[in-house]
Amino acid sequence: MNPSDVSAIPGTSDVAGAYGVSDIHRTSGGSAVSDTSVIVHADKTVLKITGLKIRGLNTASIEDMMRERFHSAARVIGVTGTSLEMDVYGVDPADIYREEGSLIEALSLCEGILSSEVAQVAAAERIVELDWDSIPEIPPSACLMERIMLMKSSM
Repeated sequence: MNPSDVSAIPGTSDVAGAYGVSDIHRTSGGSAVSDTSVIVHADKTVLKITGLKIRGLNTASIEDMMRERFHSAARVIGVTGTSLEMDVYGVDPADIYREEGSLIEALSLCEGILSSEVAQVAAAERIVELDWDSIPEIPPSACLMERIMLMKSSM
């Protein structure tokens, strides 16, 4: 199978189109659907904004606003009464910090969010890239502590 031909795997063309297929890995035996996994690379930044007043939040409106502002997908992953955390795909953290003022202003227009004088981007960090070959083989019988120790030793 050619890595660029992901349409041969039912249900994966939308994933490949959104994030770009970097590798297709074939496992042993079976049909094409049950023995194939698609490994994709997502360029993701985790964004946290603090100093907000949030009540009755409409997460879809925030995701739509982020899509319009940065022309990329965004997913709200955490909300408290004073902060908002989201994944933003395909946007460099420097771009987020550069647009901090207008981003907070745009967020305050979303239903359920009020901006305060202390509102700020508390963090905008890219997720850590991990080399697939550096992930250790973890036996299925390993307990949680063994899995944690194996993962820590590989980083």
